[in-house]
Amino acid sequence: VVKTFKFLGQLLDSKFSFIPHIKALVVKCHRTLDVLRVLANSQWGSDRDTLLRVYRALVRSKLDYGSHIYGYARPSYLRQLNTIHHTGLRLCLGAFPTSPVESLFTEANEPPLHYRRLQLGMNYCLRLSAFPLNPAYNAVFKPCLPQYFESHQTVISPFGIQLRPNLEASEININDIRLHSLSITPPWLLARPTIILSIANAMLPKQSTSPLVYQTLFAELLSHYPHYHRIYTDGSKTHDKVASAAFSSSNTFTARLPNHSSIFTAELYAILMALRTLRSSTYTKIVIFSDSLSALLAIHHCKIQNPIIIDVLDLFTTLYTAGKTIIFVWIPSHIGIPGNDAADLAAKAAIHNDIDQITVPYTDFKPLSHRYIQLFWQGDWSRSTHNKLHTITPQIRPLTRSNLSRHDQVVISRLRIGHTALTHAHLLKHEPRPVCIHCSTPLTVAHILLYCSHYASIRHTYFPTTDMYTLFKNTSITQIVNYIKEIGIYHYI
Repeated sequence: VVKTFKFLGQLLDSKFSFIPHIKALVVKCHRTLDVLRVLANSQWGSDRDTLLRVYRALVRSKLDYGSHIYGYARPSYLRQLNTIHHTGLRLCLGAFPTSPVESLFTEANEPPLHYRRLQLGMNYCLRLSAFPLNPAYNAVFKPCLPQYFESHQTVISPFGIQLRPNLEASEININDIRLHSLSITPPWLLARPTIILSIANAMLPKQSTSPLVYQTLFAELLSHYPHYHRIYTDGSKTHDKVASAAFSSSNTFTARLPNHSSIFTAELYAILMALRTLRSSTYTKIVIFSDSLSALLAIHHCKIQNPIIIDVLDLFTTLYTAGKTIIFVWIPSHIGIPGNDAADLAAKAAIHNDIDQITVPYTDFKPLSHRYIQLFWQGDWSRSTHNKLHTITPQIRPLTRSNLSRHDQVVISRLRIGHTALTHAHLLKHEPRPVCIHCSTPLTVAHILLYCSHYASIRHTYFPTTDMYTLFKNTSITQIVNYIKEIGIYHYI
């Protein structure tokens, strides 16, 4: 009899407290953080983007693995992992030790761990909903004794009960998810469709190429298939509404997909509709035109992880076996091709129809979980009005790439966060707060960049006196670095 047992990388203890697993995870991550400490030297280290990639690959991946299992332990136990997350981000950014953790999250565009675990848990539920035969399906979506856990708030409730309110609040409808199924025909026996990408291979930039050039190429393509029946497919998305359409000279078919479906799914479903119209038709030679290069390439490479592609390949194989010749051709959109324009108009008109009984892959709803988490994270950040970085970056957004040296990146990060060795080292040394020797006011980053009268003449040669938000929005990073160098505090940041 043992007190802990390791199963698929998870240390399970007899009380399911996950304390042994969390402690082992802390030790493992601390060893990996040493790699970052070597690479993150503030003088010659790697740039911020590279360090964040290393952190996500070596450290965050360990924290992510199995987080939907151990992530529902007591919050007091999970706080040990927060230190790992904060340390990794501080190393990547080169932030000063006193920097607020909220600033680290925003500056690195990395959410707090509890939001990260929630998003991963929601994504796991999305995937699990497509596999009802999975042994974990009933445990998550049909948990036992829900009334007991509702009446005993101090007892940790199961994963499925805790996650259900989040799935409902994020507008994810499990019933819209397509159940996983295998191909009727073994993958090695599926017929490979012929896909013509000659216009795409011409490598003509659409922004600088006249529509007449594309129309000429399209006319040349048509000359190769004079007796083929032509079908044009297209998908359309407006806000959260999605629709598909297949247009031919004889018929137009449309479908209204569930809300929040991806445009990729809409394009694939339009192609599937086009193939379905051929089952009862008398045409033996057909060419299907689509303006979705990604959809055609996915069909070409037989991405059978997507259930709609399985349906497309199965139906294509059936039609091919029946003696029909079907060719797929990519054409650019909105260049004046009548058939493509008609399919586009039909898809846009179908957006206003009622939703059809169609299910889509679970991956289409992953952006909803991301949006849901971003909404909560942004709400927390919006309430941090006292935070110095909030003045500069009120909205959480992805990082912008820069070609600065590692030291310059560290300086800019510390200036944006508002915590530097010059202004906040007294907190670590337990000394009085520093004061500007020229103005006799508390020394802050905003004072150095905007308000110190001693540097006014130098400041105006680099940027006008303004607020911190406008300064970092309208002034190049190089100018700010050069200003810091000229006033002689570059190496004290």
